[in-house]
Amino acid sequence: MTTTHFKQIQKSISDFLDQNNLQNLKNPLNTLIKTKLEELNFVTFEEFETQKKVLEKLQEKLRILEKRIHQFEQQNVSK
Repeated sequence: MTTTHFKQIQKSISDFLDQNNLQNLKNPLNTLIKTKLEELNFVTFEEFETQKKVLEKLQEKLRILEKRIHQFEQQNVSK
């Protein structure tokens, strides 16, 4: 999760707490949320897309290998 996302969440919470007269919860709540979000180990969109491409290539290679195995099996059956 990017810093920008966290700041947006933080602002939303802060605004909510201010509107409801709960400012004394602002710091502990922000700290708790930041800590928990960091534990979730998010990846960036770019990292996700890179891994997606790698997976697609591997899936294609697997399809090719499965096809070759099937062809070899067919050849052995016909012998």
